[in-house]
Amino acid sequence: MGGIVALLTHKGGSGGSTIAANIGAEWYARGRSVRVLDCDPQHSLAVWAGLGEGGALQAIVEPVETQQSDAFRSLVERIAAEVDRLVIDCSPGLDPLALQAASLAHVVVIPVRQSLLDLSAALDALEVALVGVRGRRDACITIAPSAKLPHTQLDRELPDQLAQLWKEHGVHVLPAVSARIVVAEAALSGQAVREVEPDGPSAREFAALTDAVEALLP
Repeated sequence: MGGIVALLTHKGGSGGSTIAANIGAEWYARGRSVRVLDCDPQHSLAVWAGLGEGGALQAIVEPVETQQSDAFRSLVERIAAEVDRLVIDCSPGLDPLALQAASLAHVVVIPVRQSLLDLSAALDALEVALVGVRGRRDACITIAPSAKLPHTQLDRELPDQLAQLWKEHGVHVLPAVSARIVVAEAALSGQAVREVEPDGPSAREFAALTDAVEALLP
């Protein structure tokens, strides 16, 4: 079975779909067989992928058509048996599929933007993740600082604050990804950041994030 990564968010705009798309595209560029499941009923990530012509996201993104937990679990288990890496982009709001995803994932990623509202929402996602990984030695929970603001006091302080806040739960803090224009440009063109600006700082950040997640997979 391939490694499974689940993105859990309690509110929209936290950066979950952006991270899912870009780490999936990074693995794809490295020669891994990858699938990214879009669990949002509006299929926003699948729409993003559809804007591109022959890019990585068109090759790896698949919308999830069911909202039934049992059917979703069967789908995940089947696809994970076929690929090296499976990324699950859960719908914002922590619906029943989010708990199923957390219970199947080897790495649960909770994106956190630099705001008190996002931090509060991330704590709600943490509760779901803790239930999903309970009693499993092959699973861990991580947080990913998302859309950070480089060269600011928040940028310097947030990783340590997050690590200290969730230390008791053994949560890993992943490398942060910054808010840059190229991230929005990539989404508008239906591409991943590495396809738009392969040698740029955002592409390097997503590569570092992918490396960190890879290191946590069993």
